[in-house]
Amino acid sequence: MDQGSLQTLHNTTGFTRTAANGAGGVCALVVSDGCERDDLASVLDGLGWDTRHASNADSAATSIRRARVDVLVMAGTAGRVMQPHGEELLALAKKRHLPTIIIGDGAGLVVEGMSPLVTRIPERTSPDELRGRLAMVQQYHGMLRSVERELNQMQKLSERLSDHFREVDEGMKLAGRLQRDFLPDLSEPFCGVRFAFIFQPATWVSGDMFDVFRIDDHRTGVYLADAVGHGMSASLLTMFIKRAIVPMRDTSKGIEAVSPSEVLAVLNDALAEQELPNCQFITACYGIIDHQAQTFTFARGGHPYPVKLSRGGGPEGIKPEGIKAEEIKVVGGLLGLFVGAEFPSTTVQLAPGDKVVLYTDGIEHIVPRVKSDTSDVTEAIGELFGALACGSLVDGMKQLESRLQEDIDESLPQDDLTILAFEMPS
Repeated sequence: MDQGSLQTLHNTTGFTRTAANGAGGVCALVVSDGCERDDLASVLDGLGWDTRHASNADSAATSIRRARVDVLVMAGTAGRVMQPHGEELLALAKKRHLPTIIIGDGAGLVVEGMSPLVTRIPERTSPDELRGRLAMVQQYHGMLRSVERELNQMQKLSERLSDHFREVDEGMKLAGRLQRDFLPDLSEPFCGVRFAFIFQPATWVSGDMFDVFRIDDHRTGVYLADAVGHGMSASLLTMFIKRAIVPMRDTSKGIEAVSPSEVLAVLNDALAEQELPNCQFITACYGIIDHQAQTFTFARGGHPYPVKLSRGGGPEGIKPEGIKAEEIKVVGGLLGLFVGAEFPSTTVQLAPGDKVVLYTDGIEHIVPRVKSDTSDVTEAIGELFGALACGSLVDGMKQLESRLQEDIDESLPQDDLTILAFEMPS
């Protein structure tokens, strides 16, 4: 057997898959018409091989299908041994990855295109060379049986891992559904203020969290938070955020609203005191809508600035004509860096029909593709949200979601993406 065939034998696992069914030495199937070389049986016996015999190609194929065979030796030269199904036998050996040794001319068998494990040995090969050729097969047989056992163990491990990942996948899907169940029902307005949102996790679960809730009969609280990163660790942090945000407190005068600055300060301290690993910080924006005063008071911690959309834009207005988009800016660093950080608040006056948009930084991965002819991301965001100012908020958010989905389909989202908007009653 030449070196190339031996190398192929070494790299082929199917051969030992047959051999692994039994113990002991090599099992050789000799196809012979009884006229094989006299020294072949002696050599095989000397190697300690388990030798079986077949008188023709058909019976040899039956033996291969029914019992363990490690090596196929075709020793006869008469046509009745090899024909008419000799080449079919070679094809079966190739399928089973059996090393095949043909002693002599093979009665005209065509081996080109057959298995690279097929090798010819001249009829006049000396007994010592014949013994050496077969001994090589025996040497590789033990090695490959060991490899086969390892591969079988790896296959079993792979099956267990597949089952594990399937369970994890199902668990993540369930976690994603549960997380969506925690989102508020915004189908009905709050004191005339209509809300709408887009919620698109990068994976099954999201590191974004938002909520809208009544504080009293004329005020509504709203927040949007974004845990650094995405996936399970970020999504678990959103549960901490939901628990740590305290918008109201009970005093001697009754229930009173906690200011946005204090809400974020308390959340910041609670997060910093946890001393979470891997830089688990969050950004957040918390605000209070006063329905009587028509104002929005909010504080932010490292979060993108809210965008106010209103009609009557002047020269600085953006398309469509008559719509003005402006960021409402107030300072505030990341939440969770250190205890005692402060988060100033600001108040903006709102007119009937005005809209305010809160969003997470996942939108910034989309904006450069939405408006590629500008280097000003703020301007691009303004134009992206500007369309929301025309018509109803709900319809505008549906159109925006379709537009964003087209861009996400071109490139997988790099981060969770959430947009929360509200519209003052006209």
